[in-house]
Amino acid sequence: MRNCAILLFLFTTQVFAKDLSLVAATGDTGLSLPSISYLTNVSPKINDNGDISFHVMALIEGEYRHGIFIKDSASKEGSLKKLLPVGEYIGDMSLTNSKRLIFTTNDGSQSLGVFDYDYATGVIERPIPWDSKFFSISSAHMSDRGVLSYRLIENQNERQLVTSDISGNTIKTAPVFKEGVKGVSYVFSPRQAGNYILIKVRYGDKGDFSESRPDRLWLVNTKTGRRSPVALDKDAMPSSKIKSINNMYTVNSKGNVAFWAHTEKGRQLLTYRDGFLKAILTEGVEYKKLDWFSPGMNDNGDIVVRGTKLNGKQMIAIYKNGTWKDLVVENDGVDHFNGRFVISKRRDLTFIGAVDINNNSEVVFNANTINTESNERVEAVFKIEL
Repeated sequence: MRNCAILLFLFTTQVFAKDLSLVAATGDTGLSLPSISYLTNVSPKINDNGDISFHVMALIEGEYRHGIFIKDSASKEGSLKKLLPVGEYIGDMSLTNSKRLIFTTNDGSQSLGVFDYDYATGVIERPIPWDSKFFSISSAHMSDRGVLSYRLIENQNERQLVTSDISGNTIKTAPVFKEGVKGVSYVFSPRQAGNYILIKVRYGDKGDFSESRPDRLWLVNTKTGRRSPVALDKDAMPSSKIKSINNMYTVNSKGNVAFWAHTEKGRQLLTYRDGFLKAILTEGVEYKKLDWFSPGMNDNGDIVVRGTKLNGKQMIAIYKNGTWKDLVVENDGVDHFNGRFVISKRRDLTFIGAVDINNNSEVVFNANTINTESNERVEAVFKIEL
């Protein structure tokens, strides 16, 4: 019986075979970044080519500036490719498979624009003209068809989900959901992939943002214009088993969805595929705690999350072929010519930001790290190849 228990323990804690590598690290003994640089709240991105990008704050010639880090898959090391002027900051970023990076900027209080950066040529453009009535643009994404989608807040403080088709000679812009229209009281941040947009929308009187208002999670196809309800909470449909839909969700280019919700069984990760909802993870069952970040998901249906194991160690886990397995756990490390970089908890936090995964099952993440040879505490971005 004891042997069976040991075998069960080994099976349930099995870690996928992985190739862990260091992409970049801060500090004097870091890699590919200025020695004084910060990866606070940074969520790295990876496309299907294996290109990796994230924003970084760095001390450059005596001044702190926000910049864009790019590591092309063909290059041994990455570098800062684009630096913003002092006092300007990078917001959301999305990485395409055609070596283009879509990102927004702000001055700390108001958006300055959305930009299309071709990092192969260095050319940067504004895909849509800037209007003085725009207060904030966030969550910008460009589809392969040339449709830009984003959340827009105008000076009247009304949030809306907007699409701009820039594929033709003229830009065609239209709101998809807008506060104050058709019973919408609040438009949350969208997530996009391919021709799909996933967005949570709250309904009620204009200006009523209370949690007791009905919420719906919508899947929008920008190619066909179709809108499909993925999930409704109990306020929207009393028979629903979903008490509340968390603001953490994702979609892949096939239109498959994963999202966090509070249900009658606790906090769960649910998937939506072919019109059916399925719970695949429950906090406190498979893992002790799951962190409050949107999951990463590729077109194969592989899903990555971060959280804490039942033994208290923080980890990143992957859902693959219907099974959850640990992908990386605190105290894992990688040897580099600058030393051994070990993923290490700092102020009770091991991992930083959201985890991303591409269609080749390559995973990137940001973590607190220690160089055990120099004993220097750094922040580092890692890549895993399954």
